[in-house]
Amino acid sequence: MEENPIKNVEALIDEIAKGLKPKFLFFWGHQPLNDDQIGKQCLSQWWDEKFIVDGITYPTAEHYMMAQKAKLFGDKPTYQKILSVPHPSVAKRFGRTVVGFDETVWTQNDGGSGSVIFGLASFAEGVDLPGDYCRHVVIAKIPFAVPDSPLEAALAEWVEAQGRNAFMEISVPDAALRLVQASGRLLRTEQDTGRVTLMDRRILTRRYGRAILDSLPPFRRELG
Repeated sequence: MEENPIKNVEALIDEIAKGLKPKFLFFWGHQPLNDDQIGKQCLSQWWDEKFIVDGITYPTAEHYMMAQKAKLFGDKPTYQKILSVPHPSVAKRFGRTVVGFDETVWTQNDGGSGSVIFGLASFAEGVDLPGDYCRHVVIAKIPFAVPDSPLEAALAEWVEAQGRNAFMEISVPDAALRLVQASGRLLRTEQDTGRVTLMDRRILTRRYGRAILDSLPPFRRELG
């Protein structure tokens, strides 16, 4: 029987709840593999593969995006320049020179299609996607810090030497702060709404889970 494709975040979460262990694909670069096989590089906007839209040939997805940017603001000379250059880096450079560019107009004309963005630790601290640009934040696990800092190791050793619990006094509060920051990607203005999903069951099964939950803003919770 053919498996149903996963097309959105909600379906992905449902399948994971049923036991699916997905393989996340993080792609870098745009150069083809040595054996001419198709790899993750083909997902890059700079991947060298011509395609046609409305009779116009675009060398790469980067060309298409920059050309649509010039077209939106009526900059025909830049539009022609973007289509005439072979390399996406040059197309991107021309795209940054579009005459009459307005950030507000650009963001309001993004087509309204949904996207899924994957990020690592620093992603939770510096992304600003207000309103409909972010409706669901999925956090894979409790963001405990990697214990590789000599300073943190010395501090933990000092706390333990006093008969105290370094994990509960240092690691848990730090993870709670990181979780608040990650959850904050959802609510950028007072009018924002949406859902935050934490997929780490330790939040329910470990005694420190309650302390971390209580550190979050007063969201409505669905535990299970």
